[in-house]
Amino acid sequence: EIDGKHEAASVSCGAVNSCIVSRDGFIFLCGENRSGQIFRAPLGTKVYLLCCCGPDVTWVGMPRLDQDPQGGGGIPGTFVVQSACSDASVYALCGNGLVFAWGSGSSGQLGVGGSRRVLKVPSKIPWVKNAKSISAHHSSAAVVTRDGKVFTFGSNKFGQLG
Repeated sequence: EIDGKHEAASVSCGAVNSCIVSRDGFIFLCGENRSGQIFRAPLGTKVYLLCCCGPDVTWVGMPRLDQDPQGGGGIPGTFVVQSACSDASVYALCGNGLVFAWGSGSSGQLGVGGSRRVLKVPSKIPWVKNAKSISAHHSSAAVVTRDGKVFTFGSNKFGQLG
């Protein structure tokens, strides 16, 4: 159990953050917050407590500051099934095939267009639909869709986007 109530289903670890996804669709975050990865904590702090969002929050009512117009929020029934962490970004794959991203976007790795420095709250990647798997590393990320297509985004400094 994670917090005495939720059973862990999967975990992902980045350079300075970890995410735990529970069997009932919550995502628990811990680690550093210098780029807004732990979106409910003050920026620039090291956070060792877990903060979570999930089916009862469904991204609804979360602050919309620094969030793209097509960002997260207002989507009932959105529960997390997988997470991915990069150096300073976090990704959440939801059961309905949507993907949310937040944290550092300096290389376009948040997938929301351009090179946003920081998104402090989960923002829907507007062009991703029917995702079944996500992965992230350093300043790039990848999505596999249910029909077998692969999409990569972020830094391509070493040809890692394919």
